[in-house]
Amino acid sequence: MNIIKPPYTGDPTLDSWTNQITQALNMGLLLPGIQGQTGGVGSAGPTGNTAIYLYQRTTVNTAPSRPTTVVYDYTDIDNVTITANNGWLGEVPTTGGKYLWITFRYVSNLEDTITNANTWNTVVLLSEDGNDGAPAPRSLYRRVYYSSSSGAPSSPTATVTWATLVLSGLTTGWSETAPTASATSTTLVYFSDLIFTDDTGVATTGSSTGSTPIEGTSFSGIVTFNSGSFSLDGSTITSIDGGNISTGTITSNEIATGTITANQIATGTITAASGVIGSLSATDITTGTITIARLPGIGVAGSTTVNSNTSTTANITVSFSGVNVGSSMMAVITGTFGQSTASTVLTITPTGSGVTLAHTQTTGGFVVENASAVNGTPYTHVITATATASSGTLGFTLSKNNSGNLYYKVANSLLTFKA
Repeated sequence: MNIIKPPYTGDPTLDSWTNQITQALNMGLLLPGIQGQTGGVGSAGPTGNTAIYLYQRTTVNTAPSRPTTVVYDYTDIDNVTITANNGWLGEVPTTGGKYLWITFRYVSNLEDTITNANTWNTVVLLSEDGNDGAPAPRSLYRRVYYSSSSGAPSSPTATVTWATLVLSGLTTGWSETAPTASATSTTLVYFSDLIFTDDTGVATTGSSTGSTPIEGTSFSGIVTFNSGSFSLDGSTITSIDGGNISTGTITSNEIATGTITANQIATGTITAASGVIGSLSATDITTGTITIARLPGIGVAGSTTVNSNTSTTANITVSFSGVNVGSSMMAVITGTFGQSTASTVLTITPTGSGVTLAHTQTTGGFVVENASAVNGTPYTHVITATATASSGTLGFTLSKNNSGNLYYKVANSLLTFKA
C-alpha cells in the first residue's frame, strides 16, 4: 500500500509533521491515534490506498468533533475536492484560532461520501501558534495655524482618530492648512504644535492640547524686518539660509563686515562705491568678463618666444618684478628642436633667480632627430617655484650632449599668484 503525501502547505512545522506521518504509514508502522490497517469495512471503511487529511483551527485547546459527512473526489489529482462538515477543511486554514487540529483516514475509492465519524482517526493537535505581542506605543505630530489681528490666541485642543489619523474637534479658528500672509496686512499668523500619544497602542482616539502659540508668517510681497530675532529649534540665529535668492534687488548702504558667499551670482552687476569688497567667494560665476588686473589673487604674467640655435647651452627665462615675496609661480616651456649632428640628446633643466624652485631635476633626455626646429615634434615642460624676492627670473636651460648646433623654436610663459 502506498500512501499519497498530502499537499505542500508552506508551513514548515505542518509539512514536516504530515511528511513524517506519510513515511511512517508507508513503512507499515502504527502511529498513536491511527486506525489499524486490517479489518477493512469496504470503500467507506478505514482501509484503502489513499490517505485523506482534514484540518481545523480553534481558539481554545479543545479537540473538535470528528466529521460525520465528508465528500471527496480524487479522480483529477490536479483538482482534488474535499467537502466536510463540523468545521473541517481539506487544506490548512489560515484563520480560525491558534490551535491547529488534524485527522485522517484511508480510502479505496477515488470518489465517495463518508458518513461514519468513527472511521476517522482520533483528532490530534498538530501545532499551536505563538501569542501575539503587545501593541506598540504610537504618537502623532500635527502643526495647526491661526490668523489674528487682535493678539495671540490660546493653545488649541483637538482629538485624533487613530484608525484614520484624522483630527476632529479642533478649536474654532485653528486650521491644519498654513495661510499665506500679505506683507501689507495687519493680520498675524500663529502656529501651535499638537502631539498625540497612545502608550497602550490600542486606543480608538486620543486628545492633545497644543503648544503655546508662536507668531510665524509666510510672506508674499516685499518684506521689511523692524525688530525681533530669527529662531531655530528654540535658539536665536543671526542669518537667513536661503538656497536661492533668485530675483529682485538687494540694496544696502553698507555691507560692513564678513564675506559675501554665492554659489551662483547669475546675472546683473555688483557695484562697490568704495572700491573694496572684503572677500567674494563664488562656486560658479557663469557670465560676463573677469579682468585679470581686478583679481587680487593673480599677479605678474609674462612670456618670451625664441627661435634660434646654440652650440653650447641656452637659457630661456622670463623676468618678473613687483611680485609679493612668498607668491607661487609657474613657468611652462613648449617648443620644437633640431640638430646638425646625428643622435643629439637634449635635456631641459629648471633655472631661475629670486625664487626657490620646486625641483632642479633635469627633464628631457630625448634624441633630437630633425635637422631643424621648424617641423620637429613639440615638447612641453613645467616648473613651479616660490618667490623669495620681488623681482627675478624663471625658466629653463637647454643643453645637449655633443658638438654641432642645437636649433630651437620655443615659448616660455610665466604666471604668478599673489601670496
